[in-house]
Amino acid sequence: MVRKRIVKKTIEQFDMKISELLEEYITELQVNQCSIHTIKTYETAFKRFICDEGDLRLSEINTKVINHFKNNLKDKVSPRTINTYISHLRAVFNYAYKQEYMDKLEIKLIKVQQKVKYVPTDEEIEILLSEGRKETYSNYVCRLACMVMCTTGIRCLEFLSLNIGNFTKEYISTNHTKNRMLRYLPIPNLVSKEIRSYIKNYRKDAKQDDPLFVSVYLRRYTDKGFRKSFRDFAKKKIGHEIGTHCLRRYFITKSLNNNANPILLAKITGHHDTRMFNYYYKCNINDLIRMDSINTIADLNIDNSHKKMLRR
Repeated sequence: MVRKRIVKKTIEQFDMKISELLEEYITELQVNQCSIHTIKTYETAFKRFICDEGDLRLSEINTKVINHFKNNLKDKVSPRTINTYISHLRAVFNYAYKQEYMDKLEIKLIKVQQKVKYVPTDEEIEILLSEGRKETYSNYVCRLACMVMCTTGIRCLEFLSLNIGNFTKEYISTNHTKNRMLRYLPIPNLVSKEIRSYIKNYRKDAKQDDPLFVSVYLRRYTDKGFRKSFRDFAKKKIGHEIGTHCLRRYFITKSLNNNANPILLAKITGHHDTRMFNYYYKCNINDLIRMDSINTIADLNIDNSHKKMLRR
């Protein structure tokens, strides 16, 4: 009987630098067709880690190094951002452990007090959607973006990635998403009319694969640049800044308050299931009071004409 020779990999053989590990992991993400957005979040987290701690070798990574990185960030970024960085580090180091590049490393997230997410009021949305006097082109696009985002739940980056061919009279289609899933977003008639008017006035010569929304220089907006423009637009209109993601929360909250089907809503927003709505949804006491309108026994034939005192 011939025995097969078993070659065991040793951790010392793969004592690579963090930058080399990240490069391998990103290749893995690309093979699995992860979105550019997802890949960039890993690059951002590790860029910060290498900047603070250095491009260490895997044998030098331990709990003490991770904790030093956490403490160094406390006065610089929010606790939620710290946990975002840490969760990305943990994912990559767990990959290295499975590949037998390093020992198992226990990495814990920091405790964060959950904050109530801001959702614009109906009154604020009305002001944002109202055309201002001597409206500039930039403000016009911001107002149009507000209209599209608060009626479809589309993300800012998805909105900016839309091409002419993604728009039809009844819906917007987008596959530039976090999970690369093709989604169809139904749009109200008013929104459809506004977009058609925009195309007629500013994009009538554009081709199907040209950007739908462009800057005054006829170029696609950058994500960072447009978000800043929108915050400035909101501050002038309602007196304080809001981010574009608030409009996604508004759409989800308003839809659920209007008894939208959560499963269909998840298809529109691009969530795998309805659990994420617990994170996005915000309600107040008036919403809870209005729940009485959902009368589960309204269609039952209940006869209360023969009331009797019940014995205890």
